[in-house]
Amino acid sequence: MAEVRELTANGIPVIGSTITSDAFDNVPDLVRVAPSEAHQVNAALAYIKPAARTAMVVADDNQADLYDSTLASDFLRSFPDKTHSIIGIDTYNTAGDADGSGEVTVEIVQLAADICASRPNVVLFAGRGPELATLISALDVRRCPFPVTILTGDDGTSMPITPDVGSALRGPVTLDYAGEASPDEWDQPEAGSVYKGILPAVIQQGRLGFGRFQAAFASHFPVASADDGYAMMGYDAALTGITGIRLAGDGATAAAVAQEFGSIKGIRSVPGASGPIAFSAVYLGPDGQGSNPVDKVVPILQLPSSGNPRLLALEP
Repeated sequence: MAEVRELTANGIPVIGSTITSDAFDNVPDLVRVAPSEAHQVNAALAYIKPAARTAMVVADDNQADLYDSTLASDFLRSFPDKTHSIIGIDTYNTAGDADGSGEVTVEIVQLAADICASRPNVVLFAGRGPELATLISALDVRRCPFPVTILTGDDGTSMPITPDVGSALRGPVTLDYAGEASPDEWDQPEAGSVYKGILPAVIQQGRLGFGRFQAAFASHFPVASADDGYAMMGYDAALTGITGIRLAGDGATAAAVAQEFGSIKGIRSVPGASGPIAFSAVYLGPDGQGSNPVDKVVPILQLPSSGNPRLLALEP
């Protein structure tokens, strides 16, 4: 955040590719092409809630990690309602393990016993990939007397798939997560359930944008695979910047480019690889969403032991 504030304070507009923390919702002269964590959580819960009435939250209490802290807050705020309840909250703290003593690993292994005792329909995990791997491995060793479904945010993709993690994902543990982008987003049957609730125009624009991304990627990296969500987001961020510069016109200043962020909408939406990208760029009020993409679709994915994510749904 400090770096973003310094850049924008010096008149340099910023375009984020994979930043998701809610702390970046409303930073003047910043836009991001990834959905915020609140948006990801709402999308993930819309997918999981029909099958999960109770949840246990496992969260990193390291307040310096904006990803973990905002993800935990979003889960705690958005899951409970008249028919859904949180039946337990367990935390660990990566800030207290800076010396590498392994204390966090011990804490997380102990949390596996709490999950087995509580029997939640879903575990809402607000933490990073390495700690997620520790929890999943511990659940495999403990062998709860029921299947365990874990739901988390996009950092689930950074989880190392160790032999123990692979064993768990082949056995008692299912890992679902809200992603930023998936190469499988736009190649599904249009009449299928993946696109339920998604406008046909969005599907068409997504297919167009992803096709252009694939062609551009192949022309520059002919022996590499374009099946990479991070590459998609980097492309979308660069394309957004190019669009802003073109809208500002020849000889435009950096400030003029920032002013054009709000013009990226409607017929001027960016045809991104992850779907159409548009912004309001209205930064008024403490609850503003000026930095966030408008109506961005969120892929819900499942990570099997092979490490190749499977698309479950697209959520608006």
